[in-house]
Amino acid sequence: MSLVLKFGGSSVEDAACIRRVAEIAKASLERSPVMVLSAMGKTTDALFAAAQSAERGDSEVALGALRAIVLRHQKACSELWGGETPGDLQAFISGAATQIDLLLRGVSLLHELSPRSRDAIVAFGELLSSQIVAAFLHSLGVPTSWLDVRRVMRTDARFGGAEPQTKEIASLARTELVPLMGAGRIVVTQGYVGATKDGITTTLGRGGS
Repeated sequence: MSLVLKFGGSSVEDAACIRRVAEIAKASLERSPVMVLSAMGKTTDALFAAAQSAERGDSEVALGALRAIVLRHQKACSELWGGETPGDLQAFISGAATQIDLLLRGVSLLHELSPRSRDAIVAFGELLSSQIVAAFLHSLGVPTSWLDVRRVMRTDARFGGAEPQTKEIASLARTELVPLMGAGRIVVTQGYVGATKDGITTTLGRGGS
C-alpha cells in the first residue's frame, strides 16, 4: 500500500528542514511514498502581499518582494548543494520567476488583481518547494519523479477556493500519477494548487491541501 506524506510550510522552510523531509521520505521508500508539499513557510503570504502591492500600482515593492522570495529559495539550494545547484533546477526557478514577474507587472499596469491572476501568482510557492525537494532527493540517488499536480487536481473555476472534481481526479490519477509510483520510488507533488479542465491554475483556498 502506498503512503502519502504531507509536509506543511514549516517542514520545508529552509535547507535543514528539507534534509529532514528527505530522510523521512527515504525511510518510507518501500511504501511507494507520494510527497505532497506546501510552499516554504511564509512564501504564500509574501506572494499575496506582492500581488496586493502590484494591484496598488506599486510595482517596485511587488517585484522587490518577488526577488526576496527567489533569493530565499536560491539560498536553500546553495546550502543543499554547496553552491552547485543543478542546472535544471536553476532554469526552473528562473523561468517561474520570470512568469510571476510578468504577471505582477501586468497587475500593476492595470491596477487590477483578478482572482485568476492571484491564483497564478500564489501557486508559485508550491511549485518551487516541490522542485527543490525532488531535485535534492534525486541528488541523493533516490528514484524520484516530480509531478505537476495541475495534471491531476481537476477543479472548478472558483479561483481562490476551487472545488476538486473527485471523479475526474480519480481518472487522472490513474493515468498521470499511478505510472510514476512503485516500491523504491518517490513522487513529489504539490498541495493547495489545482487546475480547471482548460489548464488554468487554481488554488483550493488556505488550508485546502
